Formats: sequence, structure tokens, C-alpha cells
Amino acid sequence: MLHDRVPDPESQGIDHIAVAPSGVHVIDTRRRTGRIAVTRPLFGEARLRIDGRDRTAVLERLRAQVQAVADAVAEVDDAVPVQGALCFVNPTRRLVEGAPPLTRTLNVCGFPLLAPRALARQLRRGGPLSEARMAAIAAVLERRFRPA
Repeated sequence: MLHDRVPDPESQGIDHIAVAPSGVHVIDTRRRTGRIAVTRPLFGEARLRIDGRDRTAVLERLRAQVQAVADAVAEVDDAVPVQGALCFVNPTRRLVEGAPPLTRTLNVCGFPLLAPRALARQLRRGGPLSEARMAAIAAVLERRFRPA
């Protein structure tokens, strides 16, 4: 796990980068106490709303962070999956509108919305990366993304 990293001086920080057997995970942590909802209009992309306010811009920042990490990981192996996730630490009401059946995770624009325990389960899943491969990837990421 790499915490609070910055790709370059002009960019916003990346909360967490986790290198796991399943791949590399870019995690944007949100400490919100309000109602979290995903609305899906008839036309256009889904929108993320927190306490009634549109917070979809968070997804664009996360998309840029995932791309920056994917570019760095490609130096080692461009076949390693790099994915992003939003982790909500203290939601008052969990993922209300647009919620899928209980067995699935809610996604918005391709990013899962997770509570900390669900994120931990996702990171512990098995995958194709060996310990040595994960260490090589983590070393590249540590060199490329300086601490904030």
C-alpha cells in the first residue's frame, strides 16, 4: 500500500495505491456522512450525488489518477490490470438510489463504490500476480509517485 502520493506538482494527490494479487487498485477515500446516491438519467452518464449535491467531478479526477498509475505500471508490465474505486468511510445511508441487488456492488462510470470492509475483501482476492511481481510493481510506483 502506498498512501498519499502525488504524480507531479500540478496534480491532486492519490489517496491510496494498493498492489494486490488481483492487480493495482487506485483508491479515492471519501469521508462523507451524507446520503450517497447514483442517479442514472435516461440520456447521458450516471451521476454521483452526496447529500443531494452533484459530486461527479470526483470520478474525472479518479479516472485521471488511474490513467497515471496505469502508465507507470506499463513500465513493468502493460498486462497488469489497474482499476479505481471510491471508498466511503462514514456514509449515513449506504448507496441508496440506483442500488443493485444485494449480491452486486454499485458502480458509477466503471468505478465501484465500496465501504472499507468490502474494499478489503476485494484486495484480498487472489489473482495472477506473484509476490515478486507485486514487489517490482510497488517499487516502480514508489519511485514514480512521491509522498504528498
